[in-house]
Amino acid sequence: MHQATVPNRGADVPPTRPRRPFCTRTHPDAPGPRGAAPGTRVGVVRRDGGRPGPHTDPVTTDRTPAGALPPGGRLRVDPADPAVLHVEGEVDIDVVHTFAESLGVDEIGAGRALAAAGVQEVDLSRATFIDSSAIALLVSIAPHRRPERLRVRGASGAPLMTLQVTGLDSILELV
Repeated sequence: MHQATVPNRGADVPPTRPRRPFCTRTHPDAPGPRGAAPGTRVGVVRRDGGRPGPHTDPVTTDRTPAGALPPGGRLRVDPADPAVLHVEGEVDIDVVHTFAESLGVDEIGAGRALAAAGVQEVDLSRATFIDSSAIALLVSIAPHRRPERLRVRGASGAPLMTLQVTGLDSILELV
């Protein structure tokens, strides 16, 4: 019987390194930084210094036609129009968590609470970025709207692309 041999990879495996607050990329054919040899490890320092917080990509933080962006992002229901959830700026997990806490529920229960309060539409006209937690909020409202679909108004740029890539544009009514 033939027995497969596994080479000792201990010498080939580099030692583990502590996690760094920036991304690193290495490509064997890529030129190194400022005259360094090809294949040299290149560090890309995050603009926010590696701190957690709102998304800081310059493509998604341009000014909106409605005016300057609020720092971070905001979710709100206007008492004058309680059927609409307004999404503004860069909405990430911190924004959704804070909003859910203001409703007295966790992130999972926020959609149910909003649907019970009569939210029928989400206004994304002032949103510049939405992450998976904002998507989860939309998805958690949608089942409570059946047989009607949850209306999403004003989606453009990165938020619209996020809805299209995730396939939610087929579940939600984009207006």
